[in-house]
Amino acid sequence: MSSSFNYEHRLIHDMLKVHIPICSFDKTEPKISSVLLPNITNSLKSSTPESFIDYIDEIIQERFQIPDTFILEYTYTSFSTIQHEKEKSFIKVNKKIIDFLSKIQESLINFCGLSLICVDAFRYQGPRSSLEGIHVSAFRVSRFLQSCGQNEFLVKILKFVDNEKPGFMEDMNMILPILIETKMNKLCLFNDECQILVRTFIDLLKTGIIKIEGENAILKSDWKARDIEKSSIIGCFFSISMLPRRDSLVKKNGIKPAADITRERISSEQFKTSKSLENYAIYNKKYTECLVELFKAIHSLNKDLALDWLYNCVKLNSVKITMKSRNRNMPWAEDSSDGFCLNILDILLSLTEPFFNIQNSNINKISPFTMANDPKFKDIKSVPIKLSDNIKISEKVEPGTINLFYYLAVIMLHYTWPGLKKFYEIYRNTMQNLENNKKPDEKIDLEYYKQLNLCYLLAMINSIRVNMILKLNLLTMHLITKWIGAIDKIEADDNMGVLSILPEFILSDIADIFIFLSDLKQDRLIANIDVSAILSFVTIVINNPCHFTNPIVRGKYVEALSKMFVNGLFVSNSAILRINKIFLNHFIYGIIHFYSEVEGDENRSMFYQKLTFRHYTWKILKRIWKVEDFKQKTISHKKDQFFIKFINMILNDIIFCFDEGTNSLIQVKKYEDKKKANINLTEDEASHYISSVDNSRYYMRQTKNQISIILELTSWNENFFITDQLGNRIAAALNNFLYKLNGPNCLELKVQSPESMLFDPKKLLQKVIEVYLNCDKFPGFVSCIISDKKCFHLSTFTKTIKIIYRKNFVRMDLEEAFISLCERIKTESNSQVQINFDDAPEEFLCALTSELMKNPVRLPSGAVVDKTSIERHLLNNETDPFSRQALKSEDLQEDLPLKSRIDVWLSEKLATMHQ
Repeated sequence: MSSSFNYEHRLIHDMLKVHIPICSFDKTEPKISSVLLPNITNSLKSSTPESFIDYIDEIIQERFQIPDTFILEYTYTSFSTIQHEKEKSFIKVNKKIIDFLSKIQESLINFCGLSLICVDAFRYQGPRSSLEGIHVSAFRVSRFLQSCGQNEFLVKILKFVDNEKPGFMEDMNMILPILIETKMNKLCLFNDECQILVRTFIDLLKTGIIKIEGENAILKSDWKARDIEKSSIIGCFFSISMLPRRDSLVKKNGIKPAADITRERISSEQFKTSKSLENYAIYNKKYTECLVELFKAIHSLNKDLALDWLYNCVKLNSVKITMKSRNRNMPWAEDSSDGFCLNILDILLSLTEPFFNIQNSNINKISPFTMANDPKFKDIKSVPIKLSDNIKISEKVEPGTINLFYYLAVIMLHYTWPGLKKFYEIYRNTMQNLENNKKPDEKIDLEYYKQLNLCYLLAMINSIRVNMILKLNLLTMHLITKWIGAIDKIEADDNMGVLSILPEFILSDIADIFIFLSDLKQDRLIANIDVSAILSFVTIVINNPCHFTNPIVRGKYVEALSKMFVNGLFVSNSAILRINKIFLNHFIYGIIHFYSEVEGDENRSMFYQKLTFRHYTWKILKRIWKVEDFKQKTISHKKDQFFIKFINMILNDIIFCFDEGTNSLIQVKKYEDKKKANINLTEDEASHYISSVDNSRYYMRQTKNQISIILELTSWNENFFITDQLGNRIAAALNNFLYKLNGPNCLELKVQSPESMLFDPKKLLQKVIEVYLNCDKFPGFVSCIISDKKCFHLSTFTKTIKIIYRKNFVRMDLEEAFISLCERIKTESNSQVQINFDDAPEEFLCALTSELMKNPVRLPSGAVVDKTSIERHLLNNETDPFSRQALKSEDLQEDLPLKSRIDVWLSEKLATMHQ
């Protein structure tokens, strides 16, 4: 190279050597004779020795290993014309060469825009700008850095400029953050430019060109959450997101929204294919890797400042836990945007990922007492830390980055995920409403909400992110299991009181994510996780109500497991259920207890929740009872008091739900008759009509579930129901069904569209008949049927037989068996002698039912009741009905002398009647 080259030419030479990669093309000689470049090359030729242009040629040929062809043909075409022609694809040759030459063209123009070289030689270069002086140079630097920045060349070029124009680097530090933020706001995840810009900024940090302390500090103590995103010198890098803006919901109908590059790019993708999901995940992964690299670069320069910045990104967005910032009328709030928080979550997941493997010894450094001991976490007001007086907190807990990254990931997941779910549901519901309307001005809205819905859906089922979230959940489940001392066993010792320290949302969020992914039918995402670990953890949660005290949280795990069962995650391989010994040996015990005890307390509204949780319990039992081992495990508990209580709760629910469901149907029928008679409903009546329809649907669904579980249990040839405590109750429940379906008032249930209210009287009657026949296998059932004084009517059984004959919806064998049962009921009913006990001594009557006692027992309160009556009461409420004190079956004392006197009196009564 000629010694006459000046320093400017040396910079160009260094730029080419640094930024042009060695890249081989096919051996086929490219069919190209010339390539158009802007007149910068001609200007170079006119102002420098010819050997300099030849040297550029040599570099290009060397780095690309292309044939010895003179590929630079110079022209006086202006830059703007070249750009215009380029858009028309004016040259159609080897794309790799064109891309390369285009990069050189842009690099040289940006470089020349720095005003480093003689203005006369490059007077035609670059687009004109109203900016002048140092600002023009800073603008040109930022453009150059986006495409070509590297440490070695950046240092040279910026030092040169600073020497020529002192203060240039200081001025650039002032304007560069503004330029970067402006540029980042125009980028999206689908553009590679954002990665180039992030990595260029990292280069600037590493070279010391950009300072992270001082006037342009990354973090200030008095910042609010939104300041971290908008005012922090690096905040704009973390704001790129495919999520719509936060003011999307306040958009007025029929008004076309502002353009959003990311949303439009996403909507143009073929979303229906799994390949499109993978494409988005790949884009997002590349972007997240850039952000992680940026955070690590800051961390290497100033560890404390970087960790404080990350911690405040989480802490200062705690308002998101309440959803206030998402539902308020103002489009902007003090907390950071959803996209910013989601990107921080991705960074935290990436930083935590090395510890997801439970075999990693470093996870032992994650302490449950971090949130109690670390002052940082004490400052997070939304974290409900509960410390019991008798719990001794470890005084020294290693704060460390492992603890910090793990807990920040868990907390940011809590702040971010509920909001994403909430917004997705809003967009989806709005879109469904718009789909039902045909107004022209709403077509714009429908397309708009389709894009929003798609963006949020993509964010939540990003396979890479979801996979890491699920791994984080599994790690949390493992840590909690270990901390409470339940590894390889079912009982949680929790001597340290871990569960009174950890925020409850940590447990709740795990179940919520499983539920949400199941609702979205994302089986392939859930199927990749450790199934056995989930089975064990759910079993531990429901078997330790003294530690996991919130029934709603336990119910969420039951719901999550139920939905994963429904999606076939476990049943497809029933061996998993049997191999997991904790699940096999303890799940049935825990789930039956849960069904019986999920009543809540006086401070919680658990009425509808308990029915919903019992619905999911039945869904689980229905599937695991297909495995014989679990059926036998259930049968082994049939004499246990908790199992009897379980049966009693089923009967309570089915009686209540069927009564409520039929009452609602009667109301619906009444309003439908009014409409049929052309009588307009009042506003209150119309509202009551809608609520009656909803109630009938809800209670009929519950009734269907409960009659199904009774049918399943009675089909096992095990006497679960025909006992002293339960025999009369099952008979009364079945008689109630028969009376309301076929009794004198059955036409009150004949609504116009019973299927829309989940009411199918034929199927319901068929199941009731099958339960009658299953119970008839055990002695004493007919007597139980007849003893029901409220709903037993022989006429109802007779009418049922006629309906079976006429509508022919019952199998022949069941029909014959039911007719036989009805004949025996009729015979025994007619043969029974009616005894009048009105003259019985008062001491012989039960204090609860006022009926003659068979087995009198004395309560601690002194009251005397029949044993069967008090046992039925204790199945629902373990208190003395007269004193409200706690009472159990073992507290009952038999009164044998009184029983003897009752027996003598009854014998004399019967003898007198016989005479």
